[in-house]
Amino acid sequence: MPTYAVGLWVGLVGILGLSSLGSAFERSIATGSAPRPPRSDRATANDAVAIASGAQGASLSASARRLLQSFEAHFPEPRLPKGTMAENDVFALGRALDRWQGAGVVVRDLGQQGGYAIRSIDLPATGRERLRVAVVGGLHGNEPNGVAAAVGFVDAVLADPALRRSTHFRVVPAASPENFAKGSRRSLTSSGLVDPNRVFLEPDPPFHVRAVRAELGEFGPDLVVDLHASGSMEEGHGAILRGDPAMPKRAFDRALGEGIPLQRSEVRRKDGSLRYRPLAPGLVESTNGGTLKDFVFEQGARWALTLEGSTKRVGYAERVADQIRILHHLVEAALDGKPN
Repeated sequence: MPTYAVGLWVGLVGILGLSSLGSAFERSIATGSAPRPPRSDRATANDAVAIASGAQGASLSASARRLLQSFEAHFPEPRLPKGTMAENDVFALGRALDRWQGAGVVVRDLGQQGGYAIRSIDLPATGRERLRVAVVGGLHGNEPNGVAAAVGFVDAVLADPALRRSTHFRVVPAASPENFAKGSRRSLTSSGLVDPNRVFLEPDPPFHVRAVRAELGEFGPDLVVDLHASGSMEEGHGAILRGDPAMPKRAFDRALGEGIPLQRSEVRRKDGSLRYRPLAPGLVESTNGGTLKDFVFEQGARWALTLEGSTKRVGYAERVADQIRILHHLVEAALDGKPN
């Protein structure tokens, strides 16, 4: 069995909750400035401050109570943890963070979103560095496979000394941790609800987007993979690419050879407009703007990909496993083109 496959199974064991229970995911009180309410609500900024500070019941004004109800309607209480990240399980993520810190892995604190910590995992090359790779999961909180695949990939890298020898990895498992905990695609901001993967080029995006931008900008990766899920890719997984397609084509050819299902045809929206234009099996172009991949590509990354796991073609566990395997192929293909 290849070394990466051993690491993959180690990662999947942790993802599926077969490891022993550890401490819960850290949740602390936000100390920064409180968000102002959406423009559509008449509540004042003071109402939002009162809510953020923990005021309840009669101590809240009528407008503040309406505002709190609207927030709770969009962000319901998370489902009870079942030991699997398929259920937006922050406890499973917390166990992974505890495990890595206990093993001496550097876990960086990037701040908080709604009281939930944003973490980054730094895995320097153990030998001469030839490649820098950044992996991001959970930017869309209702796509938990990205978080699970990011966690599984860290475990797989830790189990694969050969891969880590010449590659410096930086992994943000849950870029929108509050969204992940509550199963929400969009982020709550002072201006209302926004898609965090459409505002990476905006001058003043939500804090968690700014935190991820700063982390990736400081790291300066060659290859960036942002993990997502898609219901529109019915034939298999696909990556939306910015950059030279030659290396990703080699990686996806290897994935195809392993039997991983890949999107081959164009994808159109309900109105008939083109959503994804195919470049090669598993690789597409998109007109979506303001995404994480657009930001890192403009910052100098050689390859920037949004890796969409198909929700129509495969089940959850297979989707996570396939994304981890594709990540391995991308790293190995990128190393192929680097001088020793």
